[in-house]
Amino acid sequence: MDKKNSYDDLCAYSEKFLNDWENKSTVRTQKRSRFSKQLLAKVEFAYHLKSYAHYPEVQALTKKQLQPFYLQSFCDMLGTVAIFEVSFVTDQCGKLATQDLGVELSDSVKRAAIAIGTDEMYHALVARELLSDIKTLTGMEPSHIATGAVKKKSVGTKKIKSSGVQLAPLDYFKSAVPPKLQNIAAAIVLCISENSAVDDLIVMARNANKDNPADLYIREHLADESRHSAFFQRLLKYMWSIVTEKDRIVLGRAIAGYFVKYISSNEDQRYRVHYNELRRLELSEQTCQTIAREVAQNECNTPLYDVEFNKPAMQLMKIAGVHDHLPTRRLFVRNNLLAA
Repeated sequence: MDKKNSYDDLCAYSEKFLNDWENKSTVRTQKRSRFSKQLLAKVEFAYHLKSYAHYPEVQALTKKQLQPFYLQSFCDMLGTVAIFEVSFVTDQCGKLATQDLGVELSDSVKRAAIAIGTDEMYHALVARELLSDIKTLTGMEPSHIATGAVKKKSVGTKKIKSSGVQLAPLDYFKSAVPPKLQNIAAAIVLCISENSAVDDLIVMARNANKDNPADLYIREHLADESRHSAFFQRLLKYMWSIVTEKDRIVLGRAIAGYFVKYISSNEDQRYRVHYNELRRLELSEQTCQTIAREVAQNECNTPLYDVEFNKPAMQLMKIAGVHDHLPTRRLFVRNNLLAA
């Protein structure tokens, strides 16, 4: 594993990131938009509907019937962004720039981390502004605020799931490694979280409709995230190349354990998630229960290597060279994170 090349690549990308930041970062190039009643009526955020979209009962719903579901789903996504980007991503970017990671980081790498934190803080600001507009115009709030519940979700999925922020994954990583590796472990969680955009959201961003403010927000956010993900791919590749073989084995176990713990879930957990989503639609109680149970069963019968939220993370592991580490790769295969 070439330590020098991975370090040089990280430093070179950091310099490029900083040079491009003025002209490409949303915070530097885009004027913030605000909602009006007319714009709210155009919101379509169908991502949370996709698990149920093939059911005839859902297909029979009109656009007018679906619009409240779209708006609540978008509101939930904004609520997650508003909290998570500040409490975890920005915080960890600051620590990356100021704390001793145990491996050498250049000044350009540290400045790039701060620039990324600035981007994320900006996305949280925009999310809060839009949430304020939605609440003023409709009274609607994110579900975890309205119910008082904070659900536990994987760091890798928080950005796009309607849940609150819960940093147990970070605690898990730190508890799974010795003290000398805890800062690197925290950086690995950050790398995973910044490589979590699933294909459907990327396609949604690419095909954004200028009349749909939800699509436009996703496009602006993911335009920044694509540059962030490339930085963190290089960071993980460098960290993985610089640690000892003994430390690699420990970190590999922690990574595999993280995916198993926070990507997998049991059928009853999945059922409750889908049932609560479906209750927002104009469907009968029996229909909500039947569809929720079928979707939950299908998801729990899906091997982890085919789970949507696992794929971006496994692509990160491939790019960073983690897959090339035989003990870790064996763990991934043994736990169905990779196909044999």
